Amino acid sequence: MAVNFPDSPSNGDTFTSNGVTYVYDANINAWTVVPGSSLISAGYGDKFILVIPIDGISSGTPSTETTITFDRGFSRNVKHRVLRANFGDGYDQTILDGVNPKEDKFTANFKNRREAEINLLADYLDKTAAGKILIKVPNSDGIENIYVRCESYTIAYNYDQYHDLSAQLKRVYVPS
Repeated sequence: MAVNFPDSPSNGDTFTSNGVTYVYDANINAWTVVPGSSLISAGYGDKFILVIPIDGISSGTPSTETTITFDRGFSRNVKHRVLRANFGDGYDQTILDGVNPKEDKFTANFKNRREAEINLLADYLDKTAAGKILIKVPNSDGIENIYVRCESYTIAYNYDQYHDLSAQLKRVYVPS
């Protein structure tokens, strides 16, 4: 759904649309989401998010479960591992390789976010470097809970208080 922001805003002006409150920052000439503003009521619901559980970084941090919505352009690259035997003349035989032959890789971007949100996210990615991170993405059956590991991330320090983070995530399979 398109949002029509007010023309000629002044620094600190706020605007609310579909339950999400934005504040205008004249230093960067952009509208930013007010922390704690409900993206769930904006129709994002529980999809396209990364979940940081209570105490996910350290005891008391964060104090509540935190969900961070991916920017538009979140992408998923799927590759299936197969074993192939070639018999010549164009004939071959293939079979799936392993119990979980589907390899999912994701590129997640968090652009123009407040410094505190980027720092929280980076701290969580560092803490779970060899572990698992829960993301929720839509599929043909509804919302799919997928566990991933962060392979790498990059932070761009755009302004004093606003940064970008781009993360490369790879699916990991965990026992039920």
